[in-house]
Amino acid sequence: MSVLKAIPLDTKPQSLEQDVEPVNETREQPAPVRESHGRPAEPRQERPDGNASQRKAGLLGFPRRHPYATAAIALALLLVAAGVAMWWLHARQYESTDDAFIDARTVTIGAQIAGRITELAVTDNQHVQAGDVLLRIDDSDYQANLKQADAGVAAAEAEIVNVTAQIEAQNAKVNAAQRQVAQAKAALDFAKAEDQRNRELLARGTATQQQAQQAASTLRQDQAALDSAEANVASAKSQVSVLQAQARSAEAQLEQAKATQEQARTTLSRTTITAPAAGRATSISAADGTYAQPGQVLMMFVPDEVWV
Repeated sequence: MSVLKAIPLDTKPQSLEQDVEPVNETREQPAPVRESHGRPAEPRQERPDGNASQRKAGLLGFPRRHPYATAAIALALLLVAAGVAMWWLHARQYESTDDAFIDARTVTIGAQIAGRITELAVTDNQHVQAGDVLLRIDDSDYQANLKQADAGVAAAEAEIVNVTAQIEAQNAKVNAAQRQVAQAKAALDFAKAEDQRNRELLARGTATQQQAQQAASTLRQDQAALDSAEANVASAKSQVSVLQAQARSAEAQLEQAKATQEQARTTLSRTTITAPAAGRATSISAADGTYAQPGQVLMMFVPDEVWV
């Protein structure tokens, strides 16, 4: 009797899995080539890229092919560099901040002399430069004062010249008087000798009394002439001293006249009021034809210079 084996129904056929090995795509390196005699070959040098050489040659040859374009590009670069340098030189003078206050100094423009305003040369908030005329005051009286001061200076200078001439003339008189004194002394010495000789002759009886008296009279006359010449010298010298004092007085008057002249010139210059600096004239209260008094505020002036 045969025995039958039972076969389970849930048995599934086993699937065969085919293992696929990954393929590594690697490129085989060429074997080194050996030269003869067993020495290793030198590494192969790569050939330069022809396109890169052509581009380099094109860049180097651009200035020759396009000189005007090259000059324009260079000029543009130079202008840009100059602009950057100027900006840096200008910008370094300023501070950058987000918390600052700006302050400006206000100047009062007023009259220093009295007079009628003949010209108002600016308008309100007008910008002016340093030295520009702001207004003018009538200067007719001050012109006359300056002319009078000039005349005073001229008169003082003329007085000095006159006194100097008188001193020179008086010195000449002194010299003449001194020469007369010398002559009188010589005559007196001769008279003294004659008087002495006649006295001796009279004592011996060889001269008359009249001759002796005549010699004595001549001696007295010559002595008087000497005294008069010496007095003239003293008088002439004293007159020189007087003239020298007058010269010093004239020099003092000249200095005073020059001071008056300078004061008149300064007062005349104050009839023209100019801007003390570059800025703007504001709050103008003056007008043509109005009368200005010393110390009167005529306008305000705001200089351009500010502080941060």
